[in-house]
Amino acid sequence: MMLVALCLPALPPPTQRGRTFPRRLAIAVLPLPVPVALAGDAIAASPPLRYTSASSGLQWVDLRQGSGNAPRRGDEVSVHYIMTRRGGAKVHSTREAGEPFSWTLGDGSVIEGLELAVGGGGGLPPMLVGGARRVIVPMARGYGSQTGGPSRAKEAQQDRLWATDVRDLGPVPPEYEWQDAFSGERVNSYLRFKSMYQNPNAYDQPDLVFDILLRSSSSSSPPAQQAEEPEEGPP
Repeated sequence: MMLVALCLPALPPPTQRGRTFPRRLAIAVLPLPVPVALAGDAIAASPPLRYTSASSGLQWVDLRQGSGNAPRRGDEVSVHYIMTRRGGAKVHSTREAGEPFSWTLGDGSVIEGLELAVGGGGGLPPMLVGGARRVIVPMARGYGSQTGGPSRAKEAQQDRLWATDVRDLGPVPPEYEWQDAFSGERVNSYLRFKSMYQNPNAYDQPDLVFDILLRSSSSSSPPAQQAEEPEEGPP
């Protein structure tokens, strides 16, 4: 079995708050920096990734096409994901922790960005079992929204008042500790996540980047039901 190296490219610039952009198809061609590992077969990652902007506000690119069925609403799906704060700080990797994440598609238990990334909708096609996809999830499709809209948020920031409505949705990383390869510090996935995405006193939340491998879906046929995983975790 093999280890997939997914190269993290520079991310496209974030959408400016308070401005409305037309909902049209947009593609960005980006350079490639640091590699990250995810389970599965080898993916050729030398060409620049081309992000597509969906009408839902998500930006996405397929890193590998799957060979299984597309999940449907009501299916139980299982994924491995790497959650990264936009700007580069990794929050959690289910592959490193050895705990895939599962939920029932359409049950309302996870953030909309992950639901759309896997099940499709809002300008995204559904993933196929065995496929890998990267999505950039803005705050509105993630864990929070600005209280009372942009004008109230600006007022709240000036008064240092509560400015973010936090959504109590998954996935929430466990209290898993890992060592940052660059700084050498020990990181607690849950505490890092909580400080970034469960803090009602924060004026804003950074966009999320998810690298997702769709491992299985209850609608998949037995031969393609689960994607191959390596015997050892990512470096």
